[in-house]
Amino acid sequence: MNRFEAKSKRWNCFRMINHTHTTTKNCSKSDSPYLSPCTISLIFIALISLFVLSPPIHAKEQALDVAIIMDTSGSMKKNDPNKLRREAAKMFVALLDRKDRVSLVSFSGRAYPITRFLSLNERKNEQKLLKSIDKLIANGKYTNLHDALQRGYELLTSKNKKGHAKHIILMSDGKMDLGNKERNLRLLEKTLEELTPKLAQENIKVHTVAFTKKAYIPLLKLAAEDTDGQFVLLNTPQGIHQVFETLFERAKLPEMLPLREDSFILDKAVKEITVVASKFKPYSNITLASPDGTDISKTHHDKNVKWFSAKQFDLITIKKPAKGYWLVKYSEGGNKAYIITDFKLEAKSTKKHAEPGSPLQIQAFLSKNNKKINQRSLLRSTEFKAKVTSPIGSVINNLLLDDGSEIGSERNDGIYGISYAFELEGTYKVEITATGQTFDRKKILFVDVESTNPNLPFAKAKAERKKQAEIQKQKEMEAARLAKEEAERLRAEADALEAEKLAKAQAEKDKHAANGHDVKANNDSHQKDHSDELSGAHSDGHSDEHSEPGTEDDKNANSNGFTLGNAIFIFIMFNVFLGTLGGGYYYLYKRKQKQKSKDVPDEPDQSDESKTEGKPKNAVDLSSDDETSEFGHMDEDHEDVDLEADESISSAVTDIDLEEELSSILEEAEQEDGK
Repeated sequence: MNRFEAKSKRWNCFRMINHTHTTTKNCSKSDSPYLSPCTISLIFIALISLFVLSPPIHAKEQALDVAIIMDTSGSMKKNDPNKLRREAAKMFVALLDRKDRVSLVSFSGRAYPITRFLSLNERKNEQKLLKSIDKLIANGKYTNLHDALQRGYELLTSKNKKGHAKHIILMSDGKMDLGNKERNLRLLEKTLEELTPKLAQENIKVHTVAFTKKAYIPLLKLAAEDTDGQFVLLNTPQGIHQVFETLFERAKLPEMLPLREDSFILDKAVKEITVVASKFKPYSNITLASPDGTDISKTHHDKNVKWFSAKQFDLITIKKPAKGYWLVKYSEGGNKAYIITDFKLEAKSTKKHAEPGSPLQIQAFLSKNNKKINQRSLLRSTEFKAKVTSPIGSVINNLLLDDGSEIGSERNDGIYGISYAFELEGTYKVEITATGQTFDRKKILFVDVESTNPNLPFAKAKAERKKQAEIQKQKEMEAARLAKEEAERLRAEADALEAEKLAKAQAEKDKHAANGHDVKANNDSHQKDHSDELSGAHSDGHSDEHSEPGTEDDKNANSNGFTLGNAIFIFIMFNVFLGTLGGGYYYLYKRKQKQKSKDVPDEPDQSDESKTEGKPKNAVDLSSDDETSEFGHMDEDHEDVDLEADESISSAVTDIDLEEELSSILEEAEQEDGK
């Protein structure tokens, strides 16, 4: 039965009560001492209406099937660089009961189940889930929100365990993006019009978390609202673990302890406690001070303590904790303490969904082993309070009273309550505490205030969001059409330019093919003639002028065959040649001067003359013991020089006019370049 059917049923009951009230006016005229049929009918109808209008005093705790769907597109590296979402998901898994089941799904361009539903009643399953969460890597290219929700829907409908509440937790930082705008719009429309209604029909609550304002907020928000889930927009990833705390409290309604200045009191009925302590810095050393004065930390604790340390929080679970006063040290604040106990604070709201301004009641009572406690000595020393936080953050504190004013309760029956009429639309958070002399208990309820009247603000806002989503869809469709047309136009222009380039290249190729053979033949002929002329000029000791080519093709060939670079190369080689001759001349000249400087030349030894017989006149005896170099010291006994050879070398050098030769080469090069 949904909330609209329940509302209709209650309205019919009120009509019956009003009808019987009118009937009793006529029945009261009877003087019979016995109960009339009208009176009996009135009592019967009143009992039925009381049963219908009153909520059950105690409901069995419901197990959960939760599909955690995490965005692994590449942009998550930027929006969650420290991977805080992974730590928060691990904390959520650690907080769940042994009867709950969890599935992990990764998505970017497509959604893939990392693990199917695993029951947490076995430690190996919990460890497998935690390790799988650690392995998630953000390296995807696209973001497919439709496939993510579709895969969660398939898992929860095909693998759901009977009696388990079904939840999806979807975390993303992006829009529907598959690289094709038309496909994006098609899947967006399919998600809003087909998939979201199916999720609501299967009673699957979708909780969505947007990591940036750039995420597709209308889709994420509508998916949460239409399935009775919760939407959260994170400005920074630092608050992600607190979001998971809220989701856990909303889904499980766990037993909690109120913390006062980071301290709490444990009683002997607490079997296990789990503390979530927020950190100032990742390296903060969270410590728990126990009642006996012993400090418990990450590195110093007993075997009954399980300690999970993350960058933003520490999760500490203690089995069979000591009763008394506990203190959380070196924490940022905003800590939570969840307990397992048979001594519970039960809290209910007559409506989980309320119309703005319509009355609803909050009821609370204590129970032991699932039985309501009505021990007056205990209840007289217990104070019940309610702290209501509105959607805009305003806070109201009230006492809950056992005065019988609540529907289905009597005075001093152990049920404490208060009535509210929430005016604003949105989600109200109601924190109920029960404080006794030796114990504390806390429970958190969430009440969604939403108007079914289309003229009221909340319905208007929702309709406006749908309208804006439709407008945005139309804009994106138009943008996709324009982008497609622009791409086709640019492609056509590029094809035309490419065809024009190919045509020009082909024409140029054909032209070169027609003239290439003649040009090559002329070049080869001219280069050969030019080489012969250069070699003739060098052998004669002077350069001759080249004859002018007779045709235009000869001129082109000459221009291509002899350039300024060739002239420079010839000039350099010619200078090397002259340098060699100059060096030889200098050597002989120094020998001659040395010979003349001797006053009395030594007579050559007859024995030496006999040794050199049969050798050339100017030969040097290499059989001497003294080592000689090309221009080094020589023995004076072997300094015979042929003066006639010396004079012939000198005359050969002087016959060559260096300046005239150089100017002739440069003039020839300039004439060739000019041609």
